[in-house]
Amino acid sequence: MFLDIHSHMLPGVDDGCVNLSESIRCVRTLMDHGFGGTVCTSHMCVAELPTITPSFVHEQATLLRQALRREGLDYQIFTGGEVRLQPLTVSWFQQHGVPSLGDGRCVLVDTWSHWEDYCDEAIDYLEDNGYQPILAHPERMPIDEAEWHRLIDDLSERGVWLQGNLKPIGGRDMPGLQERALRLLDEGRYKVIALDMHRPKGLAERLVGLDVIRDRFGEDLLSKLLADAPAEIIAPAAESHR
Repeated sequence: MFLDIHSHMLPGVDDGCVNLSESIRCVRTLMDHGFGGTVCTSHMCVAELPTITPSFVHEQATLLRQALRREGLDYQIFTGGEVRLQPLTVSWFQQHGVPSLGDGRCVLVDTWSHWEDYCDEAIDYLEDNGYQPILAHPERMPIDEAEWHRLIDDLSERGVWLQGNLKPIGGRDMPGLQERALRLLDEGRYKVIALDMHRPKGLAERLVGLDVIRDRFGEDLLSKLLADAPAEIIAPAAESHR
């Protein structure tokens, strides 16, 4: 079964599903496409979204699990966060805790600017405290190609894992992003791929990426990146949230 480690499925929390009905629709669609679970990684931004903390996400995930059981849906829900790297990220970790994916030690981070000193500070903090940082959708970073290639090489040398998004892999994102994503796939740079799903209406264009990987790279790589790697990332939580 596939496991999506990057999603905005929790209803009414961030810019993802707006209500429980949408969350349930997404789950039904994902089950139809071979998914057995989702890690709910709501946006966590020090400045813009101060109320979305690890404890808040755990509370909302519990409510979603209960709703899925009422619907008779055998689908696993895990917790995490998509942490925006900002100047106060380290102090935010110290205050609220680190939102690891499942019960593992992996942490999903992102940035939508040039790689600044505070990004290095956050990565160093995570690694120094025994966490494995995963950079979300590096193919989508709005920086020029020369800077992007240098950054990918630097992060790989530092041991930061890369998570690719299925939407650009499927060619349904901004121009040029599919080329980046396919190059990272060709070079074996991605540790894991994910949907980064938000709402039901955008789910189909993300699922296209499944077929692109199957056609270009084969079922084995798809299973490695969307089943084996996610299971490793959330371990040892796989059976504790059924």
